[in-house]
Amino acid sequence: METNWYLVKVLPGKERSLSEEFNKYITLGKMKNVNRFVCPTEKNLVVIKNKKVLREKVLYSGYLYFETNKKLNEDELKTMALLPNIMGMGGSRMPIILRDSDIRRTCRC
Repeated sequence: METNWYLVKVLPGKERSLSEEFNKYITLGKMKNVNRFVCPTEKNLVVIKNKKVLREKVLYSGYLYFETNKKLNEDELKTMALLPNIMGMGGSRMPIILRDSDIRRTCRC
């Protein structure tokens, strides 16, 4: 089944916590028509006090992706934009649907 991906602008530094919070809302059934939120990260090996530590770094500060089964209409997108800590949607007037190739490259999901 084909899915649609959208880009959401969120508060910088809150990407992981907001992704977890929104995914919790989805499992509780409070968010309709959304499958999941994704926060793209990459793993880096960092040396701290002569020890190698694996750290996850957010790739795009201030952005989250979310996946839907169908194309969302304007009213559904407006309700998404009104969620707490969401500053806006990706795109000028209407949010754009991202290509699957872009999502696979950035999210590795």
